[in-house]
Amino acid sequence: MNTDSDKITPELLYQFLVLNALIKMGGSAERERVLSHIKLHHENLLTKKDLEDYESGHGERYKNHISFARQHLIDRDCLARNSPHGVWEITDAGRRQHTEWIEIIRKAYLIKEDP
Repeated sequence: MNTDSDKITPELLYQFLVLNALIKMGGSAERERVLSHIKLHHENLLTKKDLEDYESGHGERYKNHISFARQHLIDRDCLARNSPHGVWEITDAGRRQHTEWIEIIRKAYLIKEDP
């Protein structure tokens, strides 16, 4: 885990992790499953600040940041706009984007196997 306590994970990494989780889960999943997958499999990529609860009591910071990343992926047509409420679904454009990012993410975060 990144030990720099005042930093947060860059949104581009969150976007990649959302796409990656959806691919690993067959292309679509409910929000909570995506969040759980990211925390379970990639907690080491999240910073201490990401994992902290908001002072306001609105839960862990990373969950909110992932929701913003999801919206930006929808805006870029990487996630479906018309999927059922609460379900996140990757598009063909999202799969292409994931493929483009995978080597960049591996190198930037020193990941040896498929993330």
